[in-house]
Amino acid sequence: IPIHGGPTDAVQASWPSKAIAFVQQGYSVLYVNYRGSWGYGYEYHQSLAGHWGKREISDCVSGVRSLADSNWIDPKRVGLWGGGTASFTVLWALIRHPEVFHAGVAVFPILDLVHHFQSCSPAEKAELIWALGTDHHDELSTRSPIHSIHSLQRPLCLFAGKQDSLINTDHLQAVAERMKQARIPCWLSIYENEGRSWRGHATYIDYYSKVAGFFDRFLRFRGVD
Repeated sequence: IPIHGGPTDAVQASWPSKAIAFVQQGYSVLYVNYRGSWGYGYEYHQSLAGHWGKREISDCVSGVRSLADSNWIDPKRVGLWGGGTASFTVLWALIRHPEVFHAGVAVFPILDLVHHFQSCSPAEKAELIWALGTDHHDELSTRSPIHSIHSLQRPLCLFAGKQDSLINTDHLQAVAERMKQARIPCWLSIYENEGRSWRGHATYIDYYSKVAGFFDRFLRFRGVD
């Protein structure tokens, strides 16, 4: 399930190249325009306000269970993939619903909301305050995934650019170390010469190769002789 960002963007009716690539490898790909996504009316969009990290995850859970009930997917091999604001959804979904989601890729991950609010643009900060329903320091800390990583039971793959001002690479290293101590697989890649988006051709090749390898390792061939 590739999670869209925003968090109020929306996925258009199209056939993305990443979906084509994964379908060709035998995966099913589900895009979810969860509550809060644009294009379904004002009430639908506003229904995410104050509930980011909960309602969009609930909608993804519903999608997985519906497909599983219809025998379209193997419910024991469901993964998530998202970057930026979508990484927040990926992380909390893995933490809160290990019975539904079995592996996740988080790119430019939002681990600490307090740190993110100190570094992001005023426009993004305003949208995230709307989505979270608060900008209170203690509440932001409580709702930051980094403080609940100890509850994460599923494999995680993290990517970031060293030059990204929104990323605290010490946090990434700390998460990887915690998961290592808990014997939970964590793949971490920090690209020294990259920022908020990949610019180098070699980075793109390495990134997509690792994403594909990660899902193959922990979803596609999980439990397969």
